[in-house]
Amino acid sequence: MNKLKNLFSVAAREPKAKGMRVIRIDDKFPMNQIYQPGGSNSARASGTDGGKVKDFQKLISEGKYEPGYYVPPTVELIKDVSQFPELELNDKQKQEMLEYKAMLDTGFHRYEAHYGEGETTMHVAIVEFFEFAGKSAEYWRDVWRTNENKKEEEVSTERVEIDIVTQIVNMIKKGTVKGNEKDIKETLKEMKVTSKDEKHNILNEVLSAIGQESRVVQSISDSDFLEIMKLVPNNDVLKFITRKIATADYDTRLFGKYIKSVNNGADPLILTIVNGNTAKDVLNIREKKHDVLLARFRELLKDAIDFAKKEDIFSPDYKLPMKYVGQLQNEDDIL
Repeated sequence: MNKLKNLFSVAAREPKAKGMRVIRIDDKFPMNQIYQPGGSNSARASGTDGGKVKDFQKLISEGKYEPGYYVPPTVELIKDVSQFPELELNDKQKQEMLEYKAMLDTGFHRYEAHYGEGETTMHVAIVEFFEFAGKSAEYWRDVWRTNENKKEEEVSTERVEIDIVTQIVNMIKKGTVKGNEKDIKETLKEMKVTSKDEKHNILNEVLSAIGQESRVVQSISDSDFLEIMKLVPNNDVLKFITRKIATADYDTRLFGKYIKSVNNGADPLILTIVNGNTAKDVLNIREKKHDVLLARFRELLKDAIDFAKKEDIFSPDYKLPMKYVGQLQNEDDIL
């Protein structure tokens, strides 16, 4: 049985991140030499999830936990009491920390699961952080703690927006990140936040949390918009959501809706929401968007008028010059 388990076991995965190097992978690091002060999972606003710990415990107890499926928990060898300033330990805790070999940086759910199952060792990666690209070792440690929670494994403990907000706010308080939009956006990029809406929401939450509400751009929900529509006579509204000064596809679609609405006898108001931007960008887009839209509408209408002079598209005999590319077996290239 052990031979079969060894045959199908998965090779260890090595964690990789900016500002971090792996010293070694240790398959049996002593549990009693890993320091984990209570509630120190700083990458999560709510700490560890008891349900996720139980999920890992079940895998361990049934012999199904395969360390190689996951980026291993990471630990740092403890060198001195000033190594982890973010923990804000008192003198007694600092002395207690020095009695251990390593500090747990990531993998809190698996640590708790191993502890709960009475395991004496745990598969870990021993790492160290260093200054890189003008950012401190502490900065890259915080970024790694957040990124490591972006999981897609069988037992998932995915980070959520509030976790990222909490981590960045803590980094600003510590001084590893400056409390300005440029630095916050740069940190979001390092934390692999790619969704425009997610970046926008997190940026606003962070700015609000550090007392910069004047720079926060409010998100407008569908229900909010319906209430706002009631302020418009006859509710003749064309909802338009934009992110940029010029967006050819969306601007063209709006033109089609505008023409149809006017031709149906309405007097529509183009009620515009600017999403995914800073307060400064919102003001800039508001200043320029009308003229850009009007120029686009005129361009489209001129093209249509010029076309109508050349082609009688309303003739019952008119056909679009359209063919299909052969995609089925034994078809010609052009049908």
